[in-house]
Amino acid sequence: MCTLGIAISRSGHMASPLENMHFPNGKFDDCYPRVIQYIRDNFVGLVVLGRPCFPSGDPSPMTETVLGFKAELEKRLSEAKLKIDIVLQDEQYSTLEAASLMHDENLSHKKQKPKIDQVAACVILERYLRKNGYDVW
Repeated sequence: MCTLGIAISRSGHMASPLENMHFPNGKFDDCYPRVIQYIRDNFVGLVVLGRPCFPSGDPSPMTETVLGFKAELEKRLSEAKLKIDIVLQDEQYSTLEAASLMHDENLSHKKQKPKIDQVAACVILERYLRKNGYDVW
């Protein structure tokens, strides 16, 4: 089972977790309509996907999966007549950083587990915002 953590930034200053989507490994078909609905409901102007890679920066085995997800989402957005750019952001150690943040909030491992991917999505989005000149809080 795979998980897709979703976060949003309405102000460009911070990211907020929305939810996790769960789906069988590599079977994203149920995700696309929900992601597109989030884009519509939240007036999303840009999608940031985490790009998995090795510490060296080289692509990891999951990189191709993410690139395939990106290509299919771009196709479906086009079919839905939505002009939304999709960019990739290095997600290296984002889950570890998310766990550290939740530990700092004194959340037990049991309470962290269902939220870890949402918080990691926030980490990835905030990295993108910082890298692109936004003043993240």
